[in-house]
Amino acid sequence: SFALDSNGYLYSWGYNGNGQFGNNTTTGSNVPVASRVESKRQLSLTIGGNVASISSQIESAIEFIAPAHNVGLVDILISSTVGDSNTLSDAYEYVEKPIITNISPNTGSISGGDTVIISGANFSSGSKVYFENNEAAVSGITSNTITITTPSSLTSGPVNVKILDTVGQSDTSYKGFIYKVSTPIILNLTPNKGSVAGGQSVTLNGTGLTNETKFKQVSQGSNHSCGVTDMGKIYCWGANTYGQLGNGTTTASSKPVEVKTDGVLKDKTIIAVSASGFYSASLSYGSSIALCSDGTVYAWGYNGYGELGNGTVTNSSVPVSVNMSGVLKDKVISKVYTSGYGTAVIDSEGKVYTFGRNAYGELGNGTTTNSSNPVAVDTSGVLAGKNIVKIAISHTHMIALDSEGKVYGWGINGSGQLGDGSTTSKTTPISVNTTGILSGKVIKDIATENFDVSGHTVAVDSDGIVYAWGLNTSGQLGNNSTTQSILPVAVDMTGVLFNKIIKSVSVDSYAVGLANTLVTDTNGRVYGWGYNAYGQLGNGLNTNSLVPVKSDVDNLFAELTLTGGSTSSILTSNGQIYSWGYNNTGQLGNNTTANSLTPVPLDRTNLSKQSIISNLSLGGNTTNINTVTDTALTFNTPAHSAGLVDLVW
Repeated sequence: SFALDSNGYLYSWGYNGNGQFGNNTTTGSNVPVASRVESKRQLSLTIGGNVASISSQIESAIEFIAPAHNVGLVDILISSTVGDSNTLSDAYEYVEKPIITNISPNTGSISGGDTVIISGANFSSGSKVYFENNEAAVSGITSNTITITTPSSLTSGPVNVKILDTVGQSDTSYKGFIYKVSTPIILNLTPNKGSVAGGQSVTLNGTGLTNETKFKQVSQGSNHSCGVTDMGKIYCWGANTYGQLGNGTTTASSKPVEVKTDGVLKDKTIIAVSASGFYSASLSYGSSIALCSDGTVYAWGYNGYGELGNGTVTNSSVPVSVNMSGVLKDKVISKVYTSGYGTAVIDSEGKVYTFGRNAYGELGNGTTTNSSNPVAVDTSGVLAGKNIVKIAISHTHMIALDSEGKVYGWGINGSGQLGDGSTTSKTTPISVNTTGILSGKVIKDIATENFDVSGHTVAVDSDGIVYAWGLNTSGQLGNNSTTQSILPVAVDMTGVLFNKIIKSVSVDSYAVGLANTLVTDTNGRVYGWGYNAYGQLGNGLNTNSLVPVKSDVDNLFAELTLTGGSTSSILTSNGQIYSWGYNNTGQLGNNTTANSLTPVPLDRTNLSKQSIISNLSLGGNTTNINTVTDTALTFNTPAHSAGLVDLVW
């Protein structure tokens, strides 16, 4: 027999041989016994009179998300569906988030050790201060000032300063502090005299003669990356199956290796590099292309379709010259892009030239014939008289942005990635549709990706608003759906992107439909949406998102954000590179092949340090620096008349 009382509890008595009492026994009873009902009462919770959202509940604990409320102590009221309740008086305290208004002084040595006072409001005991990712030593806190000692920095330049309180609230002063190079100490010259004819090798001895290398530009492919330093050196890391690292080998490297410069790059000043590839389960296709200050172009890596542009289809593990005769004769190239299967360059007049695979018309010259030499993109149609300022390149199509903020595309269009309202491929450029949501918009940045016949494209307008079109299987359009769109749609700007001004965008894919998007705002913060199996969105999770989520890189000011093949990277304001996500070929560059859900810094073991001393002159005659370490610098003396002379730098 069973009985149910007014509080909803169940009692049983009699035979229980089959466990019908529900009390975890098979023993009968001639008096009522309570049945065990493993269920949770439905609870509701209010904080200071406002309903809180309960995220998890066990017998001894409730996890909830606190609603907004004014500052101060508030009661917590817990109520159940059976009518009982409990009030915890003054159990939860709301506090204001910290606010930074001033940093003084706002400059200091990269060696650290400077005393700095941060002024503002709502500071509290236990708060921490970070200069980029480095924690500062706090020596004093009041409600409106924090006194700290600066940590050291690898390089000079501006950094973010962040205050984090004990409840997780923070405020960041973007580029709020500038690290400066310490003044070198010169001890002596060895030898200190030589021939008037010059040519004497001299060693300058001292301390603090070098600074860590800073990157000024970086490019990320599906399985490898390359960066250019402010000294004009190129380093690459990751997969190297086809020589895409450019160091004369086909051995992968999980930390940067220097591209060989003793051949065609000898005495060249590199100003930009583009790296890309195509992920395969068994092979890692990839190529790289570099632009020099004189407008010439060099490439290395996979060349099965002629994407190195040297008139052959032979792979190269060292840089080779792109054919600068033919359509590129007398042209000065200003920008370079590669997809791993094809390459595009823009000249100083805004004209586009392409080479490599052309199966779907991706070279834009009206044919589907591959070309191992540069060909001109058709300008008889929508590109007539246009000045192209950027190319977004994929394996099978290209998107172009002109100086007026208009967007064009050509190549495959299987999922509407060209944005013209169709899924028909094009062998010559067409205009992206501007009759709808892009009407009157001036586009300032573009990005696109493709895997097989599918892909998506993203654009940012002059107001920092983001739009997207194409495939949407993983939510890569960011409009809270998985519905493909052959016309531009607005990315959801109501959540983390509300009131944010986006300045740049990057996209890539891991496989068909598995694509993601990353954007950077004007304060150097990063957001992402779409495919996230390897944590490439940077929010510490590995679940996809149909709407933008905030990446956890607040301590770092992102000048540039990149994503490729489920790996993401940023270039910070002080020239450092941090990466996260997929790392099967060492593409994070941190000397491991372990994936990471959080940003990790680039390994610096192989990076050359740069001389702090420049423009060295002896007796008014300039000379070049040969070698430099932190304690010694060598140079050859210039010719000069006899006598003592000054050393000036």
